[in-house]
Amino acid sequence: MPDKMPVEPIAVLPEEKARVRTTMQALLEQLESNRVRHYAIDTGTAEVSIAIHPDDIGTLRRACRTLEQVRLIRAEGTDGESRIILEDTANGKRRYSAIRVVPTANDPEIARSRRYLSGVALGLFRWVRAWLRPDGLFCVVLGPDGVGKSTTVRHLQLELQTLFGSCKKQRWRPGIIRKIAPDSSNRMPHSKPLRGRIKSTLFVFGLALDFSLGYAVSTYPAMARCETIIFDRYFHDILIDPRRYRYSGSMWLAQFLSRLTPPRNALFIILDAHEDVILSRKQELTPHELRRQLGAYRTFGTQAPGSMIITTDKPVDETVAEIIDKILDVLASRNGNGSRYRERAVLNLT
Repeated sequence: MPDKMPVEPIAVLPEEKARVRTTMQALLEQLESNRVRHYAIDTGTAEVSIAIHPDDIGTLRRACRTLEQVRLIRAEGTDGESRIILEDTANGKRRYSAIRVVPTANDPEIARSRRYLSGVALGLFRWVRAWLRPDGLFCVVLGPDGVGKSTTVRHLQLELQTLFGSCKKQRWRPGIIRKIAPDSSNRMPHSKPLRGRIKSTLFVFGLALDFSLGYAVSTYPAMARCETIIFDRYFHDILIDPRRYRYSGSMWLAQFLSRLTPPRNALFIILDAHEDVILSRKQELTPHELRRQLGAYRTFGTQAPGSMIITTDKPVDETVAEIIDKILDVLASRNGNGSRYRERAVLNLT
């Protein structure tokens, strides 16, 4: 194999919106100036995908560290693929886009047995690492009725799917032990009588078991494939609003089980709004109960690791952009690069 291969720049980018074209072009120019061997991959979609020569991965990493538009590079799956998250600011608003990066070589000698065997070993290492330390993202959205959870989750799923690939959402519990209807929420969540203490105790144990089994059977494998999971409510919601779940048992027990319920690195997105705004949308809770829940959710958001409090009294696209910005900060912090804005987290792509 020759020591150097000619740079193969992307001549024409896939059709993209004007607001992200400049940032992507800046990245491509950075790759060319650093002689990173790359070429376009036609996926048949609007997604921008490029192939990077494996020997140039280190150069790619160094080039991205010096480019202002690169917010994050995130590993994706067990094939050595990754996504470069780009940030663009237009009219005072932050927007994000992604480029999928696939390590590959366009030289026939890359298929020699020596490299093939090393590729198998590397693939096995990545597979083991993915199962021991899943790179998937686990998000939980909490907040009182009327705060805008459903709308925010719907738009957040679309944005995360664009940036990070496959993104699935789940409402309330997994339903491994007992299947639940797609929409099992009560329109008047406090209208039904509470369970007795014994039934409540059995209920909360069964609930914790359902979440744990659901994580082991479904969520953990998805996160090992680097997928994103969004839960609209989760086990911890019972700590804030036990009456919604007809729970009258020990709160100490519920708190103890919440600490055992996986995963430990969940991102809690606490949605908040002024009570008058919420009551104008829904009147399912009394003003007193709504104020209590808002205070409890805020307290939870300040105490739970990996949590953020987001106000929803603005357009949903601005709300989602704020959530994405904080998610990127958390991912940067977990990668050891700090959580302050503008600090970049670049993963080792090899």
